[in-house]
Amino acid sequence: LGAGLVLESTPSGTQFLHVEKLAPDGPAAKAGLRVWDEVIAIDGKTVAFKNDLAFIDFTLGLVPGNLLRMSVVRGAKHLEILILLERFPPARLGAWRTMYEVARRSSMQKPKLVQK
Repeated sequence: LGAGLVLESTPSGTQFLHVEKLAPDGPAAKAGLRVWDEVIAIDGKTVAFKNDLAFIDFTLGLVPGNLLRMSVVRGAKHLEILILLERFPPARLGAWRTMYEVARRSSMQKPKLVQK
């Protein structure tokens, strides 16, 4: 995708993906996605992932050459953005593996109770 997306929730529990970063030459930027956009649905399905790792695992199943439709909120506008998926750039693989490992480890941690 060429995008840094973070899973967020509204106070009511509705999930969305917040666009934090974009690779200038990546598929998402080419399609018109912007930093600060909020992705509320992917291919017509409301964003609903257990955690960031579940979203990353979803992206592993994406096939280069296919189109991915994202429903996006940008300010007061609702947009549909079609992203032509591309092959993951080998030069960015090391950084991606590090991010994946951090997400995997944080998803395995159990919350600690703090006693006062």
